Amino acid sequence: MTTQQAIEALHALPRMGQGAPGLARMQNLCDHLGNPEKELQCIHIAGTNGKGSLAAMTSSILTAAGYKTGLTISPYVVDFRERFQIDGEMIPPRTLANLTSSWQPSQRSAMTTWKSWEIPLIKLPPRRPVL
Repeated sequence: MTTQQAIEALHALPRMGQGAPGLARMQNLCDHLGNPEKELQCIHIAGTNGKGSLAAMTSSILTAAGYKTGLTISPYVVDFRERFQIDGEMIPPRTLANLTSSWQPSQRSAMTTWKSWEIPLIKLPPRRPVL
């Protein structure tokens, strides 16, 4: 799978989930992936304005302090890969293609929305020791 095919596959996922609102769909996906979210320490930034700036600054500060950081942003400005950053670097094209092509059938069926693709990024190996 090429990077462009991976991007097309991601864009083909529904923008909004089907069925009743709630966390059941995301929990189902996390279950299919072995619940990688349980091994994380996270900062979740919410609100109306300034989320992207605050997230970028927080990521930069923690990366400079030696922590492994993951940052997802939306929308991207120039390159689709801006959406998924690890330690301040965009996801490499080959990694994007490999992750997308490695989805198992059970994982594909559990990915009910476009945003759910971010969950498999948790499994990417750190580039440096996690503090």
